[in-house]
Amino acid sequence: MPLPEPAYTEGTAGAHGLPDHDFYGSGVLTTAFAGTFLEFRDQTNPGSGVNFLSQGMIYANDGASDIEFSWDGVAINGVVKPGEVLTFDNRHKLKTYIRGTAGGEAYRFWAW
Repeated sequence: MPLPEPAYTEGTAGAHGLPDHDFYGSGVLTTAFAGTFLEFRDQTNPGSGVNFLSQGMIYANDGASDIEFSWDGVAINGVVKPGEVLTFDNRHKLKTYIRGTAGGEAYRFWAW
């Protein structure tokens, strides 16, 4: 006899009853990490306000200068070159900080 699926009340149920959480952010960056701090809150279920631990992330640099990202807002953990898209699978984080090297860089970001 199969075990019953666990009950989840937040997010939309995906495979095996696990909640599907999605986050999307876009905008224009400043040169300070404090200017763009993205905390992953579920957008699949609007109004839930559920923070979630990511399973993957995508950084897209639509600007003309480098974008730097950080997990703690201090150390630079990576750089995304102009026109580049960087994908992380199995990267478990609650938030990210992003800044531009020149300021004014357009970005798009996804977490799930």
